[in-house]
Amino acid sequence: MRKNLFFITFVLFSVSCLGYKHSGDVIDYGAGLQMKPVHIGALSSDLAEESSGLARSFLEPNKFITHNDSFNTNHLFKLTFIPEIDCKCKSVTYSDLFDDDNFRIKGSNNFDWEDLADNKNGTIYIVDSGNNWRFRHFIPVYQVDETADFTLTTKFSFKYPSGSTYGKVCIPVYDNEASYYWNNQLFFITKEKYNSPILFSASLDKRSSTLSYVKNITANIQVTGADISDDGSVLAVLTYTAILLYLTVDGHPADSPFKIMPISLGQAEAICFMANGRLLVTSESKRFGVFDIDDFYTF
Repeated sequence: MRKNLFFITFVLFSVSCLGYKHSGDVIDYGAGLQMKPVHIGALSSDLAEESSGLARSFLEPNKFITHNDSFNTNHLFKLTFIPEIDCKCKSVTYSDLFDDDNFRIKGSNNFDWEDLADNKNGTIYIVDSGNNWRFRHFIPVYQVDETADFTLTTKFSFKYPSGSTYGKVCIPVYDNEASYYWNNQLFFITKEKYNSPILFSASLDKRSSTLSYVKNITANIQVTGADISDDGSVLAVLTYTAILLYLTVDGHPADSPFKIMPISLGQAEAICFMANGRLLVTSESKRFGVFDIDDFYTF
């Protein structure tokens, strides 16, 4: 009985330390609303088994950079489209993505790489933020230079801020799979099972610092990726079941999305803006889709 009481007390304390207030604003899309991609295919790679993060190449804008998920090698892979298969069905074009090059990031460790953020000028940030077991209180980030064969240039470490929740002061722990860059800052969106996601930010002026709480955003659960448009006006947030678009000012999104696209690609994991303004999404099942923003539902 004493052991049970200790366990219950521990669980209650752990839950109470999980962070800032949650507004509870989540979105339920219902069934039958899935939008069809304008382009679909498979990730044909023996190396990139689970595309967990995406960034558009600066040197080759029609190519994309990705990486594997937790406990894999510390490699980045450059993806390119195989020429389109001569087959169209219901206005959807089919082709494949394959990795035509890969780069080992010396001096890094892939504990649980979850996303890539980039400054649209050749600098990419590998965000090692996965925290499924909720025991990591910090986020390692590796800055690499695409113009120098992805050489590691800087290591960052960002700690979650202390918080006061239900009268207890503690360091909250979060899972995080979505990140993006804007104006010398990195932004992180937590992955929540039951509550609205939390947006944190960190300045890149210091290699080690505490994350700043920005806001809670309205989204459906399980955010798995994010990217911001080249002009910084739109933030695309990916979940398992939808893409959400937010109007954005100085990296800060509006509280709620203005457009929503329910999707069906399996467990969607990564997203990035393409050079033509469309969105590329990859999934755990090695499928990908290209989506046109004009097809989104407007709210």
